[in-house]
This record gives sequence, C-alpha cells and structure tokens, in this order.
Amino acid sequence: MKCTEFLKELNDYLDGQLDPKLKAELQEHLTWCHNCHVVCNTTKQTIEIYKENAIYELPFKGNRLVAGWEVASIVTTQTGNPFNVVLATATLNGVGNTVRPNIFAPLVVRGDPAHWFDLSSAAAAFPVADNAQTGFGNLGRNAFTGPGFTDVDFSVVKNTKMTERFNLQFRVDAFDVLNHPNFAQPGPFTGFTSSSLIYVTNPANPTGPKIISSSFGAITATRFPTADAGSSRQLQLALKLRF
Repeated sequence: MKCTEFLKELNDYLDGQLDPKLKAELQEHLTWCHNCHVVCNTTKQTIEIYKENAIYELPFKGNRLVAGWEVASIVTTQTGNPFNVVLATATLNGVGNTVRPNIFAPLVVRGDPAHWFDLSSAAAAFPVADNAQTGFGNLGRNAFTGPGFTDVDFSVVKNTKMTERFNLQFRVDAFDVLNHPNFAQPGPFTGFTSSSLIYVTNPANPTGPKIISSSFGAITATRFPTADAGSSRQLQLALKLRF
C-alpha cells in the first residue's frame, strides 16, 4: 500500500468503518511507514471539547422574597493539547528549541504533574546528548499530549419585580466552583507548543556523559486564566437594575 492510498482511507480507519481486510492492510503499512504513523497519531490527538450550559428557574411562588430564583451552570471539559519535545541546544541549526530529537525507545507517560514523563524511560528514549545529535530527529510532531481541562461555573440569580417597568437582579457567580486545578503543559516549556529537552552534568559523574535534567516533564504552572478560564475559584457579586 502506498502512502497516498493510506491517507485516503485514514478517516474511515480512525472511525472504525473499514472492512477487516483493508484495516489489516493499513495496520501493516503503519508498522513500517514512520511518516504515516506520525500523521495517524497526530490526527487521533485532535482536541475534543465538550461544553454544556443550563438555566433552571426554581418553582417557588409567592411574595417577592420567595419568587424569582434561578440557578445556572456551564460545564466545560477538554482533552489535553498535543505538544512537541525539542532539543534545547542550538548547535545543529543555530536556533535552540527547534529541532526534535532522535528517539530509540518508548517514552513512558506517567501523567503526574511533578514528572509527566518517567525519567528512567526518558534516559533510554533519548540516550544521545543534545550537542551530539548530527541531524534532524525521528521523533514525530506533537507526539505527546498534555493535561486535560475541566471547568464548572455556577450562578445563583434572584430577580425581583419592582414595578411593571423595573426589575432588580442580584446574582452570585462562581467561576471554577470546584476549585479544580487545570495544569499547564509539561516543561520546561518553550514557544507555547514544545517541551525542552535539557541535558545537565551528572552530579554522580561530573566528567562523564550528561544526563537529562530532572525538570524535563515537570509542570510548574496552571493554565492561563484569561485564555482558558482556568484560574482558581473566583466569586463575583452583581446587582443590576433592568428596565
């Protein structure tokens, strides 16, 4: 099977809509074609976002104090963003954090914010020091996925009818009401899309080969509150006169 034929069938392959014989041909093609393997993995890592909102008017009737209550909620969940792993060195092309490394073994993802990657597997996956690599690496683009995102906002609203024309609304809005942390991408992060692979002197053997920094894969921040509404819980009080 040629790469062009594989790409034509890729969407149906990912959706599980191929007959077993054709599916087996595509899987056999993936075992030896690195470029198609990268394209397939990148396509599977497309971000999935779920967002739902609801407003419910509480069924309380009576005087102005009892009537007019509403509750509302917005729930947002998102799979993690894919990201690159790049070499910190600039010896290959004169620009640091632009060249992907060669990978020789699987890099185990732990999913722990302290160490997103297993460092012992990283040493096996990237055994060649950054300044010793002599060409562009074989690691695919966006080969890994960072933490997901979850946010729940909740509001309580009280509408009070003052006259036929005027309505007084008091509301309490809680953003990230569960105070759930949404972590940033594994670091050391550079250029918004890449994690930098840094080699440092081995304290146990200062004259020997360099080792991967313990900061590789460490998450040191949460996602930006402005862009992702991912800050810690925030409360907002508002009073509106509507007419």
